[in-house]
Amino acid sequence: MTKQKKLTLLAIAIVLVSCNLRAPFTGVGSMVGLIQEDLGLSGSGAGMLTTIPLLAFAAVSPFVGTLCKKFGAGHVLLMSLLVLIAGIIIRNFGGGMGLYIGTAVVGIGIAVGNVLPPAIIKVYFPEKLGLMTGLYSTFLSVGASIASGISIPIAVAFGWKAALSVWLLLSVPTFLICLPNKDIQIADEGSSSSSSSHIYRSPLTWWITLYMGVQSLVFYGFAAWMASIIQAKGFDSATAGLFVSAFMMLGIPTSFIVPIFAGKMKNQSALGALIGFGYTLGATILFLADSIPMLILAIVCCAFSSGGSISFIMAAFGLRTKNGEDASNLSGTAQCLGYLLAAIGPVFFGKIFDSTQSWTIPMLILIGCNAFLLVAGWVIGKDRVIE
Repeated sequence: MTKQKKLTLLAIAIVLVSCNLRAPFTGVGSMVGLIQEDLGLSGSGAGMLTTIPLLAFAAVSPFVGTLCKKFGAGHVLLMSLLVLIAGIIIRNFGGGMGLYIGTAVVGIGIAVGNVLPPAIIKVYFPEKLGLMTGLYSTFLSVGASIASGISIPIAVAFGWKAALSVWLLLSVPTFLICLPNKDIQIADEGSSSSSSSHIYRSPLTWWITLYMGVQSLVFYGFAAWMASIIQAKGFDSATAGLFVSAFMMLGIPTSFIVPIFAGKMKNQSALGALIGFGYTLGATILFLADSIPMLILAIVCCAFSSGGSISFIMAAFGLRTKNGEDASNLSGTAQCLGYLLAAIGPVFFGKIFDSTQSWTIPMLILIGCNAFLLVAGWVIGKDRVIE
């Protein structure tokens, strides 16, 4: 097989891998009532089905770079897909305990896929970093949206286990597409384990890590509670659900466009600040909204900025590093904190609401978080790399 054909297959593999990184667990959220009723789960037990994968992401992400150095990025990616496939099978056919064990295994498999693609793109598509990062970020959202949309119809027709099993039809072909590139590497030959220590000593690493964490906190906070926030303003549940769906879908175009612009710019500070400003403006309008036009404006600003923020930081993993090994280590570090905050954020906001019976404090925290993204986006966008 020629080098060009292998690169074409690798590009297809990155897109397919990104589709696998949300679909196997976002569909659970829409079916949690059916699963809870069938297995007799408590509310907290059902909630763990969405929290467990996020905790797995946080636990595994920092070690992906070390695994790639030892076994090679291609082999680690293939193993992660096998782990994902095994997790789907265990989750669906292992009974009540298997549901939780399988969910954790699925999370472990996905965690590797979260970290590796930005590093692979850095090494194998340096001239198309913006485009490939845009495709990767976009299909993360597309996979999640499709999963949320089709899970309930499949579950109603064939049962919730069938709705979760259907993702084997995606993960198995993805594994086969990745096979020709099983020997790809992101670490330089002969690099030592100490060669990545500069990543953790750089202030830029922690700006990027905090950006990843805060944007994850904001996104999952809105995903969990936006409907409740809108209903608390006096709007009905159908209207709230429509606006939440719009928030999820409208971010897809910017998740594709932002990395392309970033890849063509020498300095991305203005772009990063603009995303943070849009998010801050949208959250502020949502806080004050008392009419449908204000809600529409708020959701548009938040959705565009949400899609832009995740793809902006994904692009930064490649733009702010010199090589694939650094990109992998930076991605793993940032995503560890990011998904840890994503796991605790919705619970934290829910606890505040339970204590105050008001969304005022959570909304003010979210507005403050978005203001931080404005500042951090400006800092991260400066034309430099981690030395």
